[in-house]
Amino acid sequence: MRKRLRKKKHIGEFQELGFQVEWRWSQPLDVDAFEQFWERFLALIEAKGLTFGGGSDAEHGSGFICSARPGSAEEQDRSEVKAWLLEQPHIAQVDVGPLEDAWHSSNRQYAQCERWLTREHNSTTEPGTVLRQERVMIPPVYGSRKYTAHIRCVRWY
Repeated sequence: MRKRLRKKKHIGEFQELGFQVEWRWSQPLDVDAFEQFWERFLALIEAKGLTFGGGSDAEHGSGFICSARPGSAEEQDRSEVKAWLLEQPHIAQVDVGPLEDAWHSSNRQYAQCERWLTREHNSTTEPGTVLRQERVMIPPVYGSRKYTAHIRCVRWY
């Protein structure tokens, strides 16, 4: 395959790597603590030149982190994100996956966002009850620095 096509398809020497991260809250957070976590977490991600795509709810969070510029996330990025998450008092468990293909793996950012946006909720609560609030973070496209946050209240009907 020609170099131009390898670059366009992000394969070979143009492959870009990222990693999956998952965490579980030690207890449900109030709205202010939830917002503060996201502000600090995204500040860390942006300061390192990375992007995050994924989301969280009252029980856990997950997503995929990769470089905001052409290139790959590094092993040091993985360890620093994991260490930062473990330092947070309201997080009970953290799992950080290995570096993997950011364009062709099943865990890539937009696949993570789609999972959070389309997931089903099973509940035994009364119909019409608000179950929880969720946040799904859609990463910025190249050239933009703004995240799109989708916040939704999940109701059982």
